[in-house]
Amino acid sequence: MKVIVSNTSPLRYLSVIGEQDLLPQLFGKVLIPTAVYQELAHESTPDRVQRYFLNSPTWLDVCEIKIADDNSSLLHLDRGETEAILLAKQKQASLLLMDEKKGRLTAKEQGLVVMGVLGVLEFANRQQKVDLPQVVSKLLQTNMKISPSLIESLLKKE
Repeated sequence: MKVIVSNTSPLRYLSVIGEQDLLPQLFGKVLIPTAVYQELAHESTPDRVQRYFLNSPTWLDVCEIKIADDNSSLLHLDRGETEAILLAKQKQASLLLMDEKKGRLTAKEQGLVVMGVLGVLEFANRQQKVDLPQVVSKLLQTNMKISPSLIESLLKKE
């Protein structure tokens, strides 16, 4: 079985647009480190997201991770990104879900395969689980920063 690890933003934005159930449909279980769970449960997180993840969906496993002192290549990242990368490496994950540019670049430098929320939506569209233009339209109504050229190229592929 493939191991999938996620950082906060893919979970958050899929939940905001009402598509959080795509992850178990596409990947089965998803692992997150404690720091990501704390970010999802934080009072500044939108209520809809907070409520969903505080109810501990069965497809989500929260994993404790110890951060060693020899992770100098991760010092420029926030705690959630750092723990997600470390968890993905420890569990030999097939895929790390992450959107932030610095985190994605660092994860790729560490040899991880990375996919963002747009990649998840594109994959779900290929599996005929979503209507890509419709879910992208919902995503554009959030505060997620997305390059217009990236959206254009994604929708052209459809």
